Amino acid sequence: MAAPPGAQGIPAGPPQTGEAQASSAQSQQQQQQHFGDPINKAKIYMSQLKENLAKLMKVAAASFQNAVDSESKAKEDPGQAQFDKCLEDFYAVCDQIEIFLKLSLECAIHSAESSRHTPHPQTAKPNSLDTQLYSQLISTVKTQISCAQEVHDLLMECSKRLEERKS
Repeated sequence: MAAPPGAQGIPAGPPQTGEAQASSAQSQQQQQQHFGDPINKAKIYMSQLKENLAKLMKVAAASFQNAVDSESKAKEDPGQAQFDKCLEDFYAVCDQIEIFLKLSLECAIHSAESSRHTPHPQTAKPNSLDTQLYSQLISTVKTQISCAQEVHDLLMECSKRLEERKS
C-alpha cells in the first residue's frame, strides 16, 4: 500500500528551482492536507482496491484454467499461493477502507454532537461576524458545566440506588 509521491517526505520528481519549487511545495502541502482526511484516504485506497481486484481476477482465471487443463486435483497448484497472496492483499485494502469509513463516520457523529451541544458555533476566522462574543462564550461554558453537573448528579443517584439494592 504505497502512499502518493510526496505524502511521506518522498520527493515527487527531479529537483526544481524557483517558482516551480514553490508551486511544487504548495501542491505537496495540499496533498498532505487531503491525505489526512479519512474520506480522501478511503478514495485513495479505492484505486488500489480496483487494481487488486483486477489482479485477483486475472490470477484466479489463470489458476482455474490451469486446474481445468491439468484435470489433476491431487497435484498442488503453484498458482494457489499467488492467488492466496492476491486475495490477502485485496482483503487488506478492504480493511483499510473500512477503517477510514468508520473513522469518518465517527468524525461526523462527533461533529453533530458538538454542534448540538454548543449553542453558538465557534469559527476559525477571528474577524468573522460568526465568532462568539466573550459573553456568549461564557454562556456556552456555563451551559456545558450545568449539563456536566446534571450528568454527575444522575450518575451519583444511580450509584446510590445500586448500593441500596445490594444491601
